[in-house]
Amino acid sequence: MEARGVMPEIMEKLKGDQVKGVRGFDKKYYELRKSFMLEYAKPLCSLLDAGMAKPAEIAPKLNLTPEAVNVLLMIMADDGDVIEKRRGFWAKA
Repeated sequence: MEARGVMPEIMEKLKGDQVKGVRGFDKKYYELRKSFMLEYAKPLCSLLDAGMAKPAEIAPKLNLTPEAVNVLLMIMADDGDVIEKRRGFWAKA
């Protein structure tokens, strides 16, 4: 019900290409500004060049919270850039 309440606003932003969003397998909605993704996607991929990592391990290296890294990973996974190899462990696709 809560998602239905905010969906019109989110859909308007998606039309304007200001945000990206995805619904995860955990049935939660993840949304971020595209400017945030443009700033952090490449540095995050560079960190994953070394191998699998958890959001909590990546977060301090990017000066972000683990939650912010998790949202970024979920959106990047939807785009096919990263993959969750094991529960909570992410790698480049």
